[in-house]
Amino acid sequence: MRVTAHICFVMGSPEGMGAKLTLVGHPFSPIGTGRALRLSFAACRSVAIDTRVRDVWNFQSPEAAQLSEIVPFLTTEYGAVNLFHINGNEIAPALDRIGPLPDGYNIVLPFWELPRYPTEWARELERFDEVWAASDFIRQSVAAAVDRPVFHMPLPTEVSLSGYMSRRRFGIPEDSYVFLFFFDCRSYISRKNPNAVVDCFRRLLAARPWARLTLVIKLHGVEVAPAEVQEFLVTLHDLSGRIVMLTETLEETEVHNLIRCCDAFISLHRSEGYGLGLAEAMYLGLPVIGTAWSGNMDFMTPENSALVGYQLVSVPTGAYPHADDQRWAEPDLGEATSHMIKLVDDPAAGRALGTKGSRAIRVGFSFRSSGLRYLTRITDIENMSKVQRDVGRVSSGQEH
Repeated sequence: MRVTAHICFVMGSPEGMGAKLTLVGHPFSPIGTGRALRLSFAACRSVAIDTRVRDVWNFQSPEAAQLSEIVPFLTTEYGAVNLFHINGNEIAPALDRIGPLPDGYNIVLPFWELPRYPTEWARELERFDEVWAASDFIRQSVAAAVDRPVFHMPLPTEVSLSGYMSRRRFGIPEDSYVFLFFFDCRSYISRKNPNAVVDCFRRLLAARPWARLTLVIKLHGVEVAPAEVQEFLVTLHDLSGRIVMLTETLEETEVHNLIRCCDAFISLHRSEGYGLGLAEAMYLGLPVIGTAWSGNMDFMTPENSALVGYQLVSVPTGAYPHADDQRWAEPDLGEATSHMIKLVDDPAAGRALGTKGSRAIRVGFSFRSSGLRYLTRITDIENMSKVQRDVGRVSSGQEH
């Protein structure tokens, strides 16, 4: 592992440090890696780590809230430690854009959604001194593929609302029990498995024909897969009046208000790297239904959520990048429908489940708890560097 001798920290208070940490990535992007960088930034600031942000592409304008939260901390410089929030396939083009890695200590935090990490991307990760994994699922996948230290650093998860919006803003009926499901088309529709959610909703309507029920589906990145999206929309023709489909681009606070306006969140994913939508819904107190496999198992338990059983099956060729010889989960739709029926029949029990889930996220994944994990690791890096410098001074005869 490469350790540079000139890393120098000025330690301040027990919970702070004077040396700069630079987060590199997509600070204003609505995609997952952009949201992850913003969450990491907030976590670092919460424990007084002096943190700056470097934008790789500079193509996305900040939202209103980000003008004060992030823009003042933008930089074109690197720090003593640099944390890159970019995926393995993006490393080469990103470095072509901003130049080679600096001489500081460089960490990469990639996302990935299948058990085996692609070999060609693993070699890209090995440009860095170490890898941080947002979930234990990612850690296991990456650690088996790279010759670098890999640390499980759970993704900080908090939600801040700058204002409150009603159901009317999103066209959601006021008198319905509302299930929410959303996905980014850039994350591969087959992995997010929207047809399974719709199938379960149809089963729910058949089981409870008298109930006022609505399914809200929020799609992002429709332009990436227009044919697949159109094919999916055609299958919904019989559910007119029961489904609210949102395809407009929403700001972060609007997305979080959308979650808050619903009664439950459902994700019958086949695999997740972390499962941020589930975690944010739990933070906001919604009962969540989710496939009991992959990254979301960092925070979902039988006590705080409605887990759905599954069978592991082969990933079809072309359904996801590097799908050969990979496996993912096929959720049990009957079990998922049973969870939906229980929530509709007993909303109070669902709210109690949501309270447990919210407590789990707020305690274990808060900005402060995650920030302290970051600070501990960065301090270890500083101490490791100090040992290297001391050894260098002794070997050069500078120590008497």
